[in-house]
Amino acid sequence: MNEEYRPLIDNASAREYDSIAEQYETSFEKISYRTYVEQFSVMNAVGDVTGLRVLDVACGTGFYSRLLRQRGASQVVGVDIASEMVQYAQSLEAATPLGVTYLARDVAAMEVLGTFDLVIGVYLLHYATSSEHLEQMCQRIANNLVDGGRLVTATLNPSLSRQPDYYIPYEIAVYAHDDMDDGTPYSFAFRIAQGMTPPMTIHYWSKAKLERVLELAGFTDIRCQEALVSPEGITHLGREFWAQHEAAPLCVLLTATKQSGA
Repeated sequence: MNEEYRPLIDNASAREYDSIAEQYETSFEKISYRTYVEQFSVMNAVGDVTGLRVLDVACGTGFYSRLLRQRGASQVVGVDIASEMVQYAQSLEAATPLGVTYLARDVAAMEVLGTFDLVIGVYLLHYATSSEHLEQMCQRIANNLVDGGRLVTATLNPSLSRQPDYYIPYEIAVYAHDDMDDGTPYSFAFRIAQGMTPPMTIHYWSKAKLERVLELAGFTDIRCQEALVSPEGITHLGREFWAQHEAAPLCVLLTATKQSGA
């Protein structure tokens, strides 16, 4: 795999998110999906982080960076390509210091920032615009992990519903196509205070493709599981409310371990 990074995108993803940093932060409180499905599934896959050194790629406004630090991680570094997201995370850190470091970085060009036991990436890989870009993301992540270190990443489910408005009850809109091959662009939006965000462009990657690229980057024990609704979410909103999501979950969790010598 070529270690030399060549720019593959014009930072469109960063521009899309730079304009909504504050509203993005509030989505963790206002969108029930983020609490009862996303956060529950991510943290369940992460497990105990006590004493771990953690790199949070695509950290956004630092929600998971802060949560991991609060749950006992000894070091947390958050990186994101959107500079205003990073600045907002830094402002929260300044107001309530937790000892989290935030850096503006393109994951596909990211240098070795430290020696980490765990990397998490909540909604990262579907921003890869090509196979090469996807490979570069995964390789740069692997370069920052110790041998035996773990990756936990959430990405939109390759088998999500293509039905228009299917995820609107969860305040998320997905504009997908019936037939999508690896690399096909599509988009999604989510609710913020002023309504829905503009559509955010992402790319389709099949489960098989994601697993192959992770293997190329030196990962083993690669597992994929659908996001689940927490017991609290079912109690609070009822099983009927979540029935559509349980039939076609919006995202999946990929976990993998960096093999020795990779």
